[in-house]
Amino acid sequence: RVDWLFFWCLAARYGKCGQLCIAVKSELKNVPLFGWAIQAFCFLFLSRADREKDIESIYRVLGQFDPIFLLIFPEGTDLSESNVAKAQKYGSTLKPPLIWHHVLIPKMLGVRAAILALKPKVIYDVTIS
Repeated sequence: RVDWLFFWCLAARYGKCGQLCIAVKSELKNVPLFGWAIQAFCFLFLSRADREKDIESIYRVLGQFDPIFLLIFPEGTDLSESNVAKAQKYGSTLKPPLIWHHVLIPKMLGVRAAILALKPKVIYDVTIS
């Protein structure tokens, strides 16, 4: 639930906190104190309820950073039996079908929008367990 904190510490270690943008669920901005703080740090809030609004937010927020270290969790949730079942159901609709058991299958709309907006030279994919 706080995997992003690991990356924030890593960014701080290398003096890159000012270039770090973290994508989180939009509900977190309503948490007292914490929500206000992450809004001040220009976190990227995604709701998943309105794809067009989320894509617009991605372009707007990412345009504020140059260079940028974007931290996005495309699977967006905790690993549980019900979430694995949902991910496997989604994965079965893909071509080729993906059925994973120990990680969730990411939904890539936000990642795709970020890649198109940033045109990055390098992308790091990290899984923490």
